[in-house]
Amino acid sequence: MSSPEPGPLVNDTIVDNLRITNLRINVPPTTDKIDELQRQLDFLPVHDLRRCKLLDVLAVTRIGLYRETQDIRLADNAIDNYLEALDLQPPDRVGYTGNIANCFFLRFNVTSNEADLEQATKYYREAMNALSPNHTARAVIFNNAATAFSVSFNLFSKLSDLSDLITSLREIVLPTPITPDKCLCELGDSLLLRFYALENADDLAEAISCYRAALQSLPPSSLRTTCLNNLVRSLLQSYQITGETTEIGDAVEFCKEAVAAQSPSHPDRAASLEDLATALRIRSQLSDGNASDLEASLEHQKEAVALTATDSPYRAQRLSNLALCVFRKYEKTKVMEELEQSLSLYRETLALQPVDEPNRHVSLNDFATVLGHRFEVLQFRSDLDESVAQLQEAIRLCPPTLPNFRLYCGNLANSLRARFELLKNKRDLNDAIEQQTQLLRLLSAGNKNSASCLAQLGDDFHLRFTVADETGDMKDLDRAIESYTEAHSQGQECMDQLVHALELRFRKSGNAEDLDQIVVLCRAKVVDSSSSPNRAIRLAVLANHLLCRSTPLAESNDLEEAIQSIDEALHINPSTSQKSLWHAACLTMLACALSTRFQNLDQLYDLDRAIQCQREALELYPLETLDPATPHQNLIDLLSFRFERLRRREDIDEAIALGEEGINSCTPHLRVDYIVRLSTALRTRFQRYNQTSDIEKAVVWSREVAALDPKFGNELGRSLYLYSDLTGEIRCLDEAISCIRDALDHWTFGDPNYPVILGQLGQTLAARFDRSGDIEYLEEAILLARNILDGVANLNPKDTRTAHSDLADRLLRRYIHFGQLADLDNAVELYRHVNPTDSDTSGWNNETDSIGTRMNIAYSLVASFKASNKVEHLDEGLACYRHALKLCDSVEAARPHCLNNLANALRVRCHELGRPSDIDEAIQLLREALTLYHSPHPDRNMCLMNLGTACLSRFIYVNDEQALDEALERLEEAAENTPADEPLQALCKFNLGTASWYKYQLSPNTDQIYYAKALTMLENATFLPFASVKTRFEAAMQWTVVSHKHRHPSTLKAYRCSLNLLEQWMILNSEVEAQHRFLATEQSQSVTCDGAAAAIDIGDLESAIELLEHGRTVLWSRLQGYRQPLDLLHQKDGHLARRFESLSKELEDHSLRAESQTESVLGPTSRLADEHTKAQRILIQQWDEVVSQIRQIDGFTHFLQPKPYSALQQASSDGPVIYVNVSAFRADAIILLHKQTPTLVPLPDVTPSDLLELCIQMNTALRRRNGAPGGTGQLVSILRTLWTNIAEPVVNRLQSLGVETHSRIWWCPTSYLCGLPLHAAGSYRKSNPQPGLPDLFVSSYTPTLSALLRARTTVPEALPRIMIVGQAQPDLPAVEEEIQELQKLGPFFHTLGGKDVNRETLVSALEQYPWVHFACHAKQDPSPFQSSFQLHDGQITLLDLLRSRRPNAQLAFLSACNTATGDWKTPDETLHLSAALQFSGFQSVVGTLWPMADCDGPEVAREFYRHLFKCERRSSRDSAVALSVATKHLRRQGVPLDRWLNFVHIGA
Repeated sequence: MSSPEPGPLVNDTIVDNLRITNLRINVPPTTDKIDELQRQLDFLPVHDLRRCKLLDVLAVTRIGLYRETQDIRLADNAIDNYLEALDLQPPDRVGYTGNIANCFFLRFNVTSNEADLEQATKYYREAMNALSPNHTARAVIFNNAATAFSVSFNLFSKLSDLSDLITSLREIVLPTPITPDKCLCELGDSLLLRFYALENADDLAEAISCYRAALQSLPPSSLRTTCLNNLVRSLLQSYQITGETTEIGDAVEFCKEAVAAQSPSHPDRAASLEDLATALRIRSQLSDGNASDLEASLEHQKEAVALTATDSPYRAQRLSNLALCVFRKYEKTKVMEELEQSLSLYRETLALQPVDEPNRHVSLNDFATVLGHRFEVLQFRSDLDESVAQLQEAIRLCPPTLPNFRLYCGNLANSLRARFELLKNKRDLNDAIEQQTQLLRLLSAGNKNSASCLAQLGDDFHLRFTVADETGDMKDLDRAIESYTEAHSQGQECMDQLVHALELRFRKSGNAEDLDQIVVLCRAKVVDSSSSPNRAIRLAVLANHLLCRSTPLAESNDLEEAIQSIDEALHINPSTSQKSLWHAACLTMLACALSTRFQNLDQLYDLDRAIQCQREALELYPLETLDPATPHQNLIDLLSFRFERLRRREDIDEAIALGEEGINSCTPHLRVDYIVRLSTALRTRFQRYNQTSDIEKAVVWSREVAALDPKFGNELGRSLYLYSDLTGEIRCLDEAISCIRDALDHWTFGDPNYPVILGQLGQTLAARFDRSGDIEYLEEAILLARNILDGVANLNPKDTRTAHSDLADRLLRRYIHFGQLADLDNAVELYRHVNPTDSDTSGWNNETDSIGTRMNIAYSLVASFKASNKVEHLDEGLACYRHALKLCDSVEAARPHCLNNLANALRVRCHELGRPSDIDEAIQLLREALTLYHSPHPDRNMCLMNLGTACLSRFIYVNDEQALDEALERLEEAAENTPADEPLQALCKFNLGTASWYKYQLSPNTDQIYYAKALTMLENATFLPFASVKTRFEAAMQWTVVSHKHRHPSTLKAYRCSLNLLEQWMILNSEVEAQHRFLATEQSQSVTCDGAAAAIDIGDLESAIELLEHGRTVLWSRLQGYRQPLDLLHQKDGHLARRFESLSKELEDHSLRAESQTESVLGPTSRLADEHTKAQRILIQQWDEVVSQIRQIDGFTHFLQPKPYSALQQASSDGPVIYVNVSAFRADAIILLHKQTPTLVPLPDVTPSDLLELCIQMNTALRRRNGAPGGTGQLVSILRTLWTNIAEPVVNRLQSLGVETHSRIWWCPTSYLCGLPLHAAGSYRKSNPQPGLPDLFVSSYTPTLSALLRARTTVPEALPRIMIVGQAQPDLPAVEEEIQELQKLGPFFHTLGGKDVNRETLVSALEQYPWVHFACHAKQDPSPFQSSFQLHDGQITLLDLLRSRRPNAQLAFLSACNTATGDWKTPDETLHLSAALQFSGFQSVVGTLWPMADCDGPEVAREFYRHLFKCERRSSRDSAVALSVATKHLRRQGVPLDRWLNFVHIGA
């Protein structure tokens, strides 16, 4: 475009309106005129709007003069004039903006100042935007603006300038006086430029329209030729976008016209020939293309090259196009010489092009493309490497904004992908993905190539995931699926790839959503194939995926749809005489679907049809062409499955025969599959018919399969597990465990087989525990069961039920071993969750599992009855056993087990409810079971033992001596046949010893051999290390019974063993609440007192004292062992001492934690409880090891062993200690005096039952004391009985021994005497008053001699600080008075009361103050460890007190209710708040036996502390005397008997 000329003045019509005179615009411009106009301007005010016209005329004059003089200052002044005019806001502003734009552009043409050009375009834009459609200067302004925008675009390449240029030209081509042809061409050129920049197809289409319109009126001329060439290039570009073939035809014709119009020497002829060659080459490639077009294209391109000088900048481009023509011809002819010629031409092209040649990247890409084709033919790696290198260089050179850049990215990705396929170098694949990703980013939304690009990217990600094998990154698979999904949504055909990728991800992750998407896609393909020949295949594929989804999600609709789809597919493509393999595959799939539906609905028709389909499929396989592995193996599985359901012998026999046939005829790669199936079938037949040869063969085959593929080592483990049931060999179980562990290493958690193999390992570990009693095996088995249930979502319903049952079974085993009720409760909960309430076994993997679970449920219910005494549990358990027995009609191998367990449950009911008929039925059942257990079956010995025990029970209940003889015979056989290292041996000897004892009692004078045998068997059972501690303890207790009755020399040994085993049991069950429950059982309550009685019988009082110390307050003694003073040990071995302290602290924390209360057996706290139990066991083992090491140090031989009498006697150093032992055998008091032999005081009128009756009477009296008649009298009667039968004989002996009246004595009662007020015993007769025990001596209590010795280990501090813990309540009004009374006694009392009394402050007070006085509510709980002091914010329990350590504590006064009230279930344990405080460190404790009167608190406290403060020592050692003084004060005040004798003193 030429530079704009100033057009007509826009505002000349305004002059008259301004009435400026003497102004003649048409006069040639002169300096004088400028001066004259300036003078007129000066006369007008600066804001006068008339100045605008004068400024306009002045500027025009100056521009006119500038043209004559070229004085640039005139142009500058003209611009200033227009700027001033614009500031005045003239009415016709658009004219002024157009003129000032002209001025700026004029000055730019002179000065080339880019700022002037920018100002010009700025004002042109303003003028264009403000122009009205009918403005007279509209065409002139747009024409001038177009020129300026064109210059600006060429200078700055701003797209905004190009767009404004196009806008201007569009305005110009409207009918105007200006000829439009040239403008049309210019508009077309501008639109084409913008198309290249923005790729807006509308611009290209409009450019083509402009060119076509211009050609309609353009005469032959150079402009027309140029227009033709530009139109051709536009059409070729449009074809690339739209694919419209008519545009190629037009391009050819327009090119021909252009070439025809040019002479041979025309400078543009080569370019026109090149365009024509290009158009012809493209047309030749169309589907209906003419081969002559390619020949003509090649000739025209050659002519174009010939016309181009060798130094022409266009020669390289024309050589490149010639190379392309030759290559296109090669594609048609496949003549290698043409391919080589093309490569040669490209090399010549690249040699001519400089590195910075703008179009060099095009040649590099084309050259790389031809190299790629030669690689495909010749497979020269060098061609592929060079192709990659050339494409990389092309990308480097090509601006990313050009469309070619995307082409190059795609081509490079293809070349890298090809090289990866050749060399398998993952870097190439990674680079290909990077290029493909970059290409996708460059493609605009909606680009027709984006869908195919996405699909290719999906292929790349999919490929990278698959070639990585097991290490593939799931993110690649996710990206592949995302790419396929997006491509599919854009219409790209990639559904098969998407389905395959989703299948792969589903197999890897098990995400059901993937399977759902697959099904949706497959259904769509089926719908689209209603008339397609591939419909049958698509139906089969859909069915396959529906089957996959129906298994984990149990979707019956999916299963039904799958079966219908396969049936339709088989109907479309029925079997032919050629025996279609596809048909066979569909039959196999249908068999699988029918089998699954059978498992869901239990319709035998489905199972039978499945087997029939599989037989048909097997017949369709031509054995000479394909191994019939799948139908053959599936038929084995189906027959085995039908056998499990119907127990038809022919099914399992056929399955085994097919397995053997398959092994003999299969290819090596299928041998493993056949062996697995054969060994499974053999095991199944063994479990049903108990044929030894079957399990022996199964072991042999399993060994081979484990050697062939280690991941099937679990098969060998399973076979060895069953073989061990037959032989009882532990080594088989050990090998089985090892094999299954090895197999697990080859499976991942997400694999469906993983939980199955875990279950097998857990079952084998549990069996190993049963054989040896090693708890580690059971702990691991429980952990595995929980791990399986954690992944329960991956299990089918049958496996889920099995997993619940397995965990319950193992918890039940642990309950039997340790007696922890939580395990029993959890087992029952799990079994009820399983709840097989009818004869349906479809919810189980096999009928054997169903029967086993029913028996376990029954066992847990019977055990629950033993623990809770709920008869309904026993009845439910028996019903469950009988139900299981009915199911055994079809499972012979399970019948003897069920008979055995039902018989044991009947024995329990006979024992608990006294029904002799139950024992008769039990014997009958056990005899039948025994006939079914063939030697050497390991369970035969258990059955013998149970039968012997049942016969012994019959003798006991009905005195049947024949039953006793049979019991001896059966038990003898069981004991002889049971290996010595099996826990069962202890039970056999225990029961044999018991039966021998009964036999001896029938004729004690003649059958001494049975007495000796009884003692031998019981002693042996006691010392068997493989038996459970509980069984050994029961045997030891029976040993004490047998030996004690006849005063056998082993009696004391038996009692000591019993106490040692009791202690071991306590160690294994270290939670104090569990220990307390066990101590409350009948068998453990009396062992200590009975043992002491046995020692007294033989005159061994020292041993009696030692036994009493060993077996009483076991809970306290055990905990005290964790707090043993270690000063001397630190001196000997500091490291060992610190190790002992650390382990003791951990064990104590375990022991004193609240008993586990889990919200669910499957909840996280239940798993934590398991971990706690295991950690505790390990701690105990380590603690025992450390104790053993300590005992090897000089001076520590007896560390933590029961103290000998010589050490215990020191407890009497401050006064007599009276041990009162009450046993069913005898009752005695033993008086210990310092440095004297113990003195025995027989108490012939005292028995445990009498004392229990006194306890009952006392409770009755205490209930009556609040106004009811008879309470005081009944209490007096009890005190008189205690005086007459116990206290008076002891007092008499004390006086005879010279013990001074009013001196201190310590009572150590046992049995129910612990709950009676022995310290207040007396006659209390008003008619003949006699001094009672309170009048004669100052009594204190001590739980044991050891506790008294500990209380005296430190010297008490004289009158230390005293903390009062006061918690006043509406029903405790005297608390405030009590606090005030104490505060009056001195400043050493500090009070903690009201809201300040909480757990934290109380614990702190107990740590800081050696003396503590409680005045608050206290509660004795039925669960002793929950007894508590009531605080402001809750309570502090006995268990909380036990956790505190107060080595320097001295005195605790408990002015609260029931603080010394013991537990009647375990009286010898003295479980109350006072004892807890003494254990935590207090040397002396004052407590109460029952609820105290609130009004007594101030009186007793005042008198107690007054006396203490009067004493010379003012120490806690005077607290017993102080309490005596205080209670005597109450007596003098006339306080009722029950109130003053309520207070007791415990400790030093």
